Amino acid sequence: MECSNLLETLRQNTNLGHKQKNMSFLRQVELHTKSPGTSIPKAAGKSKDVIPFADAISMYRFANNEEITLAGLRESRAKTVLSSVPAGSSITLIHDVTLLD
Repeated sequence: MECSNLLETLRQNTNLGHKQKNMSFLRQVELHTKSPGTSIPKAAGKSKDVIPFADAISMYRFANNEEITLAGLRESRAKTVLSSVPAGSSITLIHDVTLLD
């Protein structure tokens, strides 16, 4: 799925209880897709290939917002993934329970 299609599908499947929360979540996903595999501090550097510092602060504020529930984020993710699977198809879910050091 292309990034623009992913964001549109996610937009349709996100309901965190308030329009501003939804918009903030979608903004965070968009920012992360522009710097995949990069840490937030590194992404907030000054080169043309990274996000502005204000966007990094925005990511931290979103992550620390107690009004954004993990259940709500998981529901958005599940609906988005399931909407990309054709009806009647089988899917395999793999869950890695490895603990990080």
